[in-house]
Amino acid sequence: VRISLAEHAGFCAGVERAVRIARETGEKAIQTGSAGVVTLGPLVHNPAVVASLLRSGVQQVGSVDEARGRIAIIPSHGLSPAARQDAREKGLSLVDATCPHVLRVQQEVANAHKDGQFVVLVGDRLHPEVRAVVPFADGRIAVVSGGGEATSIELPEAPITVVAQTTQTLSTVEAVVAAIAARGKQVRLVNTICPATSLRQEAARRLAREVDLMVVIGGQTSANTMRLAEVCSDTGVRVLKIESADELDAHAVRVPGTIGVTAGASTPSWVIEEVMDAMNEIIEGNPEDVRQSEQQAEQAEKVEAAAGESSGPETTATESAPPESLVEAEAVTEAVPETMTEAAAPAE
Repeated sequence: VRISLAEHAGFCAGVERAVRIARETGEKAIQTGSAGVVTLGPLVHNPAVVASLLRSGVQQVGSVDEARGRIAIIPSHGLSPAARQDAREKGLSLVDATCPHVLRVQQEVANAHKDGQFVVLVGDRLHPEVRAVVPFADGRIAVVSGGGEATSIELPEAPITVVAQTTQTLSTVEAVVAAIAARGKQVRLVNTICPATSLRQEAARRLAREVDLMVVIGGQTSANTMRLAEVCSDTGVRVLKIESADELDAHAVRVPGTIGVTAGASTPSWVIEEVMDAMNEIIEGNPEDVRQSEQQAEQAEKVEAAAGESSGPETTATESAPPESLVEAEAVTEAVPETMTEAAAPAE
């Protein structure tokens, strides 16, 4: 069995920057004996990263009220204007770790609203990034998850601007544009997908076509990790999505052929290394232990199959393939825009 890691996997520049800002802020507070440091929600959607920040004195809170009297870090997903104002009014010292690419989405939405356009945002409406972006349109915005929703949402006569949550796939965004255009609307696409997201998705897609199993590593609530798993699954390869090495088992990774590995943009390198080390240990481990694990898994599959037969056939929904590309993907790089780098200095 051969294990291959995707060319682009793990921390993106925005997450790396946010973690650095948080760690430096926490360590400085410890050294100076100043107020404690918190993040307003998870800094990034990865439990291993959140846990590691505790060692630097950075805790996670769920609201502005819980952060009273402490230094508050705005997470990489951003914060709404109202929440920022609330934090300032309550005397919090804010440190902004918002990803520059997320800031760009906010600015594009604000610009479109100022120009009299209606905004359609492609994303997960409950995701912190989306919830922080929506207020910039002052009510003239609709959030959709894909082309299906775009066919039925209410749209005004005004021109439409389509933007995307930074972790979306281009095919999903293009499907939304096609659905709106098919309704006879004047529509403009601003591609706000993060370049690092595009790089990871394309690298994962290439690798998935060459292997027998893809292991996707990332937080359970990480949107970009979910998209990676979808991209890999679309190639027809079997996908195992895990958060850490603890979720591996012998039966899952002992496959004839090759295993590909990719990881979400908020997955730290040490977690990737732990998973790959664990897989190597399983593959090179005690054959008898592996055989017993496989027998247990086979027995479990038989039980599940028997239960499925007794409950009747299931029906599955199918989704049509996305339309041919409407726009060319922009050239992508991993670098954070120069105009949006270092923002570690606390703001009032």
